[in-house]
Formats: sequence, C-alpha cells, structure tokens
Amino acid sequence: RAFALAGNDVICLDAEGIIGSGTSSRNSEVVHAGIYYPESTPNKAAMCVQGKHLLYNFCEEAGVNHKRITKLIVATTPAQEEQLVKLKEQGAKNGVVDLEMLTAAQAQALEP
Repeated sequence: RAFALAGNDVICLDAEGIIGSGTSSRNSEVVHAGIYYPESTPNKAAMCVQGKHLLYNFCEEAGVNHKRITKLIVATTPAQEEQLVKLKEQGAKNGVVDLEMLTAAQAQALEP
C-alpha cells in the first residue's frame, strides 16, 4: 500500500487464467483475529492482530463500505466448553482483546 501511495504503479498478478478462480474464490469474508495460532507461531498471530486493525483503518480512511460483525464459536458439549476457555486464553496470549464468553441466551439474543 505504501508503495502505491508513494506514486508507484502496482500490478496484481493471478496465477490462474481467470481472476479469483483460485483460493481467493473461497473467501469466507472473515477478518482473521489470530485466536487459533499456537505460541510456536507468534508471527502469524501478531500479523492477524495487526492486520485486522490496519484493514479496518484502511476501510474507514478510504471510504470502503464494511461492517464489523460478531463471530460466534459455539460449544454444544462440556468438553467443547473447556476447549472454548482454552481458545479464549490462547487468543489473549496472542493479543486478541475483544473475545468474550457468552451464555446460550446471550448468543441467541444476537440472532436477527
């Protein structure tokens, strides 16, 4: 981005014959927060955390229409609830500060 803002020409190349026909065609439209990366991959987590902020800042500055939405990771068993607690702890270690545990009623209240 800085290269383009400095007045340089930027060209995006796609390995496929049709733009967006590769992995980019499977875009889930989720901004990755960095919660899943283990401590053995700190750079990946840090890049997600920083990238999330940079992306939202860019969208706001450039007038790109976007919406911050909530992502739910749902547990349906006690064992999965334990995994969610560990996942929240891992996210906190990775610098993700906006994670919160919800009750079933709180999650259901988010439904449109």
